[in-house]
Amino acid sequence: GLVALMTLKILQGFDFDHRDSQQTWHRQLEAMKLAYSDGLHYITDPLHMRVAVADLLSDTYSSQRREQIVDQAQQPDPGDPHASGTV
Repeated sequence: GLVALMTLKILQGFDFDHRDSQQTWHRQLEAMKLAYSDGLHYITDPLHMRVAVADLLSDTYSSQRREQIVDQAQQPDPGDPHASGTV
């Protein structure tokens, strides 16, 4: 559930012209990897979560994660939903 929503939020900023292009598949997979990385790090029992769901799904955080998608495959680390600004 939540990882799927995080993936979709990351993908919201892309314009997919060609459904089955290599770039489209790459971006989708990289967005899933970013979301799973965050999910494994932050998602737990609701009583023990250190990060609010709203922070994980925020436009700002999703945009920061989207900017990490480049042409090469990455092994992402969890992001920091509480960080402000861009680097």
